[in-house]
Amino acid sequence: MPAHSEPSSQFIYNPSSAPLSVQEKAGCIIGQDYPEPILDEQKEKARCIARLKVAFEVGLHGNSPEVVKGTAEEKLKARFKEKNGRDEDEDDEAPSTPKKRKNAPVQNGPMDKFLKKSKKEDV
Repeated sequence: MPAHSEPSSQFIYNPSSAPLSVQEKAGCIIGQDYPEPILDEQKEKARCIARLKVAFEVGLHGNSPEVVKGTAEEKLKARFKEKNGRDEDEDDEAPSTPKKRKNAPVQNGPMDKFLKKSKKEDV
């Protein structure tokens, strides 16, 4: 968030999840005053895990000859398509919905000491 704004400490680690009312109160609208997220964290995490599963299924590890030579990509793509019925670069039909984390929102994170605390929590 820009230095002039005072966001709710609840959204300091993920400002794009703040409701519009909180963004307006902080004077920082996501996509206008602060950039949109570059990627969908949940979607990219799922994609990475799926790719790792495929790599282990076909027996590829960091020291496998195909990995060292740089020739493993076609083998991985073919197995991914066979297993999932689509290319790994194709997007799913619907965007992923962020899941609520067990530890979210962070109430006492390492950066909280730099935030001004108010008696009444912004929501």
